[in-house]
Amino acid sequence: LPKLAGGSRGRLFAMTELDIKVLPQGETSTTLAFDGLVPETALAVMRAALASNTSVASAGHDPAIGVTALRLDGFAASVRARVQALRAELAPHGIARIMPDSEAAAFHRAMHRLDALAAAPVLWRVVVPARAAMDVVGGLDPDGWRMDWGGGLIWIADEGPIRDRAAAAGGHADLVRAPEAMRRVIPPRSPQAPGLAALESRVIRAFDPAGVFATGRFGEG
Repeated sequence: LPKLAGGSRGRLFAMTELDIKVLPQGETSTTLAFDGLVPETALAVMRAALASNTSVASAGHDPAIGVTALRLDGFAASVRARVQALRAELAPHGIARIMPDSEAAAFHRAMHRLDALAAAPVLWRVVVPARAAMDVVGGLDPDGWRMDWGGGLIWIADEGPIRDRAAAAGGHADLVRAPEAMRRVIPPRSPQAPGLAALESRVIRAFDPAGVFATGRFGEG
């Protein structure tokens, strides 16, 4: 039920009570940063970091300012050791500096809030296999996209055929924000494969046979 509730976006049932599991915040956090990497190299760095045994908590790239940031959380002694190991492992890509706490906090906050894309009239949320991220952002204006999840999540402010790019890369693109004229012809959710669409339809009918929650706000039908 938790995954169905999150993925359905309110199209199956109403939730009247929540039990929330929380984890303690890490004792300390350190962010390593590479400056001036081209997107291809930044993607390679993030993928290598996430594939290492250093337990990287966050890996994002801001092409507008040319910063690739890798965050490590946990107990202080553990973080220090993992930072040292990760810097050594990524040395072939350059020297990773340690971000001052204030700079790191501002970077992660801006990435999470998408501050640089807040005023863009069009916003896509693209999920693709990280290895194919460059197939999606290649040739786009660096000011118009941000890469998170080591390349697996890309936010794009562009009116072009982003959904086609995402599909060709083996992923999907949801239209988060757009002018009314664009929303009138492009559904917010990516079209699903026939088998998956049929399964979703059966789940919806099972939970909501009377169509109480079928508002059409996600372009159903």
